[in-house]
Amino acid sequence: MQLKTSRIPAAALLAGLFLAGALPAIAQPAAVNTAQSTTTTQELQKPLATPGTTSDNGSSIPLLYADEPEDVGTVQALQPRARFKYFNVAFDQQLYHSNNPTLAPGNKLGSDISVTTLQASVQSQASEWIDGWDGQARAGVRFQSYWYGVFSGRNEVITGAPIKDSDFTTISPYVEATLRNGDWYSTLGLRYSSYDNNNANADGTFYQEYVPYGTLGYQWNLAAGKTIQFQYDGDWRKTNTPSGGLLPTGWNDRSDQALSIIYSDIINNHWIIQPSYRIMWSPYTNDQRHRNDIYNTVSLLAAYYFNEDLSVRAFTSYEWRSSSEPGNNYENWDLGAGLSFSLSF
Repeated sequence: MQLKTSRIPAAALLAGLFLAGALPAIAQPAAVNTAQSTTTTQELQKPLATPGTTSDNGSSIPLLYADEPEDVGTVQALQPRARFKYFNVAFDQQLYHSNNPTLAPGNKLGSDISVTTLQASVQSQASEWIDGWDGQARAGVRFQSYWYGVFSGRNEVITGAPIKDSDFTTISPYVEATLRNGDWYSTLGLRYSSYDNNNANADGTFYQEYVPYGTLGYQWNLAAGKTIQFQYDGDWRKTNTPSGGLLPTGWNDRSDQALSIIYSDIINNHWIIQPSYRIMWSPYTNDQRHRNDIYNTVSLLAAYYFNEDLSVRAFTSYEWRSSSEPGNNYENWDLGAGLSFSLSF
């Protein structure tokens, strides 16, 4: 089994929650940061079909490092002419402790957060879309369920409410296209997300967003199994925060612009160690606001792959946010573990 490197390098692992019954006021619900960061963490650890040789069915045989064909020759598929696998279903379970689950300035109370993720997708075969660039289209839907205080206490009161009241779910259909040219890669996509709980309003939806997004990255192969990736991420978020008319539509509209660097070290074809750093600038784009946030995140992830479809991981991160709006600076530290399983057919 050849271990693959991650698809979207980025430091991640923010943590937070939306306190039920509390007006989301001038800031986006903290649950939005939690879901965004948890998903990034999972994608950081997810295997990637890196540039390699191609089997008769058009699927990529991943390389451990750039010069592998020169060392061992062309890699042949174990089952030539095997049917291309268009569909994928995935399950991920993550449990971590946050020392600031409310993302509040000066908060000293921590909580455990359990995240269950289910995802289904369909993809096309890779083919040359632009001269020198191979392209692949994908569409899918992701569902996530967040439970707070799993071991630390479901009834613990943090920032004025029992932590269990902050449980929420998200559902996110998306479409995207990935392009690759040697060590360069790019992604363009569109995603819709709905955030729901039983404490927001009558239909349970407390936040919605439409997000066109894109990435551009370069993977620098240092040696066998050792790479450094540099990546730019950008998006624009058109949002709606249902709150009985107390907030105008689009109050939390913003753009995220991020730069990431991640080092990956594959050990014995089963272990991968990934330290990373990410800086993100988030200017709010609503005409009535003049807010700018800066996020800095450092993280360390260690994953063990039993095979290409089953893996476990441990991770930790520290993040701090500086905001131009008073009362929105915070610091947060996370420590946790996760399990991932996927099936293609």
